[in-house]
Amino acid sequence: MRVTRQHSASSASSPRTLRQYPGMAAWLMSNGPAGPEAYRLLDDLASALVDAGFDDDTVARGTAAIMSWTFSRTAIEDDADARRREPRPSRAKAFVAGLDDVDPAAHPAAARVGRTFFTLPMHAIFDSGLDWILAGLATELTARPAT
Repeated sequence: MRVTRQHSASSASSPRTLRQYPGMAAWLMSNGPAGPEAYRLLDDLASALVDAGFDDDTVARGTAAIMSWTFSRTAIEDDADARRREPRPSRAKAFVAGLDDVDPAAHPAAARVGRTFFTLPMHAIFDSGLDWILAGLATELTARPAT
């Protein structure tokens, strides 16, 4: 069985679901999930990785990585929403505005990707990160010697 982004994201508690409850992802990161729903979440995601053929250590690490990415990325998006509602300029807004004055000789990569970096849609960042986590897991699975 192949682990897909759709299965992993839904198993890791959909960011869309978490976004319905601003602050919940940050709370989960600080306090951890608990109770029957937490075990269901862990079981769903771990089962997908077990079914894909991963050993227990990789399942544990992969599950932790996917859940961490989902919760942390969602918390970042919640925080970004809150900053957008602030009446005063934030440090992030000042940083983005300062990109126009970045010296390309001193910071060539920042000057090159800065504007794109700050205009990426939140869902694209989430999807890319989850895709890269899954691709890394798939690489590890194919690189393992056959048992």
